Amino acid sequence: MGTLLQDMIENIRFEDLPVTWNTFDFEGFSESKTLWDYQQNAVRNAIKVLWKYFEDFVDYQNNESLEMNKVRKEKLFNWYKDNGLDSDFDFKLTNKSNYKLLAEYYPQVDDNRLSYENFINRMSFWMATGSGKTLVIIKLIQILSELINRKEIPPHDILVLTHRDDWFSSKKCG
Repeated sequence: MGTLLQDMIENIRFEDLPVTWNTFDFEGFSESKTLWDYQQNAVRNAIKVLWKYFEDFVDYQNNESLEMNKVRKEKLFNWYKDNGLDSDFDFKLTNKSNYKLLAEYYPQVDDNRLSYENFINRMSFWMATGSGKTLVIIKLIQILSELINRKEIPPHDILVLTHRDDWFSSKKCG
């Protein structure tokens, strides 16, 4: 599914995004590090998806209701379907403890099944070992903070799953 999204956003020209979405320093990282072209491209692709979600589908408004996020998820899910997603990615809940936990937070499609639409607005990166994923993610978090300050996206916590306890401290964006 990740390659499908990449194919979908390749039709969006980064230069055509509004100024508030495309005026970031993509190369600079620190005094001794800069991002390579492929790393900068990964960040740009992530921003294009965020722009599609928060501006093109339904333009984000400060203090909007949570209902708008459901509308965006539905539009994103339909965009995937319009571009060739034909697999069933719904979650089948056969484990009773998983069912009880998830059913409290997500609507059911039918018994023991959660629609993938509930999870479609997640982002991840697949890059080779040693390719600089950490730098890409940290740079993206910096840009997310700038987008929050520009009021282009809502302020939310960011969940980063990693095997390293020292990778992030508990700081919030925005």
